[in-house]
Amino acid sequence: MKKEKQENKKIIITAGGTGGHVFPGIAIANALAKDGYKILFITDKRALGYFKKTKIDSSIKIKTCLSKSISGNPLKKLLGAFVTSIGALQAFYYFLTFFPKKVIAFGGYASFPASVNAVIFRRPLILHEQNAILGKTNRIVAKFASVIALSFKDTKAIPANKKTVYTGYPLREEIQKFIDKKPTESKLINILVIGGSQGARLFNSLSYVFADLDKDLRKKIFVTQQIADTDAAKEVSELYEKTGISHEIKPFFEDIFDKIHKADLVISRSGAGNCFETIALEKKAIFVPLAIAADKHQELNARTFEPYGYIVINEKDFNFEHSKAVIEPLLKNPKSLKLTKKVPPQPDTLKEFEKLVKE
Repeated sequence: MKKEKQENKKIIITAGGTGGHVFPGIAIANALAKDGYKILFITDKRALGYFKKTKIDSSIKIKTCLSKSISGNPLKKLLGAFVTSIGALQAFYYFLTFFPKKVIAFGGYASFPASVNAVIFRRPLILHEQNAILGKTNRIVAKFASVIALSFKDTKAIPANKKTVYTGYPLREEIQKFIDKKPTESKLINILVIGGSQGARLFNSLSYVFADLDKDLRKKIFVTQQIADTDAAKEVSELYEKTGISHEIKPFFEDIFDKIHKADLVISRSGAGNCFETIALEKKAIFVPLAIAADKHQELNARTFEPYGYIVINEKDFNFEHSKAVIEPLLKNPKSLKLTKKVPPQPDTLKEFEKLVKE
């Protein structure tokens, strides 16, 4: 009986590639670990850096396996299939030694090896889709899933007759202390420019928009900006200094939730993480969807929140003239930075996942 009870508390969680897949996986891993579950997190080497950028329960074991995108020309597809098949063998070994009760996959092609093994070992597979349309990897393995958990109620491309549960997006533990906490009052208008977990060079052009504002308005703003490229960061910083704009520039913000919490205006990509974290802290935002995002999922994400006062600018329109025409009126009228319509609250995501695991 004791051995059986232990096995029932073993869960494999898998995600990889970008922070958009990994961070919600970590949020659920932490919650289940605190509830007494033994967690094995299977990812790829690319994603290991994200584990250093957020809190993770010390009991959680992390393993990597090989994976590669199976898209592109025939040669790239063949190479991707070969590398991923090796990753599936690595995951097979992890399953043999850990043998979970269930598997939770958060997408990204790094989740494919573990998802395949969930089928091989006949372990119930729970998929979580962060975006407003089912991702490519999740689409491939969806027919084998026992249930698909959704961040968006009306997620597109769900297979017919497949069971779904609206769980909402798993927010990281670090954000909780900022929810419903009133920001410290500031005389400056705080603008936060972030490009997702990997940064976005496109946003560097905003420095020219801010530099072109009236002198009095430039004195009223503080720009906190994520710039990964060292040379670009130096160039932007010099422009801000020359034009008298207070600023902070870093390649990555460890205290990102504090930054969002203090912001009056957030300008960011519209990956699910960017959207839900900004909305959880009730901040006015301009979302600029990544044009090459698969199935235009970033635009679908952003458009969902447009009725609630969030602004969407597509990349093709994200030029100096249009950006200034949108941003300048907001800064001249700080009242317009206050949201007047709240996004409906999402479910208690952690409780919903605990139910799925216990079923």
